[in-house]
Amino acid sequence: MKAQSQFNWIFIIIAGAIILAFFVNFALKYKSLQEEKISVELLINLDNALFNLQASPFNTFDVVNVPKDLEITCNNLKIGNRNYSNDKLIFSPKNLKDKIYIYYKPFNFPFKIENFYYIISPDNKFYLIAGDQKSREFAQLLIDNLPEGFKQNIAIESTRQVTGKNIFINTAANINDVKIILQDNKISINYNNKLYEDVNQELVYGAMFSDNFDCAYNKLKPSLEKTISSYQSKLILLQNSNCNYSPFVQYLNKLKELKNENIKPIEALNQNLASLNCPVLY
Repeated sequence: MKAQSQFNWIFIIIAGAIILAFFVNFALKYKSLQEEKISVELLINLDNALFNLQASPFNTFDVVNVPKDLEITCNNLKIGNRNYSNDKLIFSPKNLKDKIYIYYKPFNFPFKIENFYYIISPDNKFYLIAGDQKSREFAQLLIDNLPEGFKQNIAIESTRQVTGKNIFINTAANINDVKIILQDNKISINYNNKLYEDVNQELVYGAMFSDNFDCAYNKLKPSLEKTISSYQSKLILLQNSNCNYSPFVQYLNKLKELKNENIKPIEALNQNLASLNCPVLY
């Protein structure tokens, strides 16, 4: 009888341990599933926000709540412990949390090439270090052209700030600092000691907000080349008309350099076609 009682207790203990293990395992799986659900919901909300923004031909702005830490790199989105591929051109700090501001701006060069998304969190601070009047005026222009959600995170200063990201405009900087160079009515960017010459304002914002501008810039090039190729094909069709499209050929090839000076000849040629009642290129 005593042996049977001991056996019953052993059985109860083993059964209890199994039941406890079951519920612990269930709780862990439930937690994991909930985290996965939150990650997927955040990804869907972010993807929907980006999609809705690009539906507009104008510059647009949105705010998305982020219940989990979000990490954005050139080709990857990381939400919690989950990784997702990123095929969009996003310029942002690597780490974002709580809430994100999204500014959408179509990248035209001169025709539309890509969708640019600038993303920051409220705690991301950016300082435009401007030492002279020309630099301060340019810095103010950059701020004025941004939505309100971004403006409050940017300040113009005369010297390097301890916290936040410093962007130097025509001012002495360290080798790895982001530097904007204004010279001969052209804007150039020095990023990670690499010079990007004669860029437009959209790319300046990219260098300001991105922690990986080099990668995003290179990611832009296939879209640029693909779009140029489509317009080169369109040229072949248009040349069957009585209008002269041959001057476009050399300038379309030059667009691949991503230099702002190569836009103006194409804009002028396109306007001239319109004045002659010819089908325009774009």
